[in-house]
Formats: sequence, C-alpha cells, structure tokens
Amino acid sequence: KYASLAEVFEQVTTEVYKPGNEVFSHKPTATVKPLPRKHKKTRHVPAQSNPELHAFLEKYDLTVLEDLFCQQSINLQDVLDMEKEEMKDIGIQIYRQRKLLSKAIQDHLAQGTEQLHQPTVRGDQTDVAAPGNS
Repeated sequence: KYASLAEVFEQVTTEVYKPGNEVFSHKPTATVKPLPRKHKKTRHVPAQSNPELHAFLEKYDLTVLEDLFCQQSINLQDVLDMEKEEMKDIGIQIYRQRKLLSKAIQDHLAQGTEQLHQPTVRGDQTDVAAPGNS
C-alpha cells in the first residue's frame, strides 16, 4: 500500500516522497490585475429644473453636455465663468465640445453686453441703458 501511495504522490507532485521531509506544494496561481473602475452614475437633477442652462445649451446645440453639468450641479453662471482647463477638469474630454462651448460662452457674453447698450425708447426720449439702470 505504501508503494502505491508513494507512486501517486510522485505522479501528482513530480517529486519523490521521502518520509520525514516537509512537502511544499507549488500551487498554480493566476496573475490578478485590478480592473479599471467605471464611473458610477449619480442621481442628478433633471434638466427641466435648470431652464436657463437648458435654453443656453439648446441654443448652441450643446445639449449633449446637459447631463454632465446636472450631475455636478453646474448652473448657467458656472458655465459662463468656465475656463478651458475647468472644462477638462469636470469631464468634457472631447476637444470639439470644449471649443464649441467656449465659443458659445463668448457669444452669449457678447450678446449680453450688446443688450445692455441697446437704446431704450421712453415716450419721446431715447436713452442708452447703462448696466443697472434699466
């Protein structure tokens, strides 16, 4: 019986059994690498609750960014104050989207300035509206 056990031991371990010696088994192990994590989708405020931002993005055909902004509670004023580096930081990875958003911000701010200096007509007088004097 001992001989048959020693023979099986040698077949399994490819080592000769020697009584009294400690047996070290070399278990095959797979290399384990961590998987990259996917960003969890967080609950965000629906776009309808931020109508100014929605209208701005819709006007400039940038509604694809709306969920990203809502997830991070970014409002229209935040967007209008945004620099290109901040666009990358919040997750706008596509260069074209950053470029279009920058142009939209410039255009929106320029339109706001033009509207402040539009002549206003009151009765028979024409005045130029100054910021804060509307």
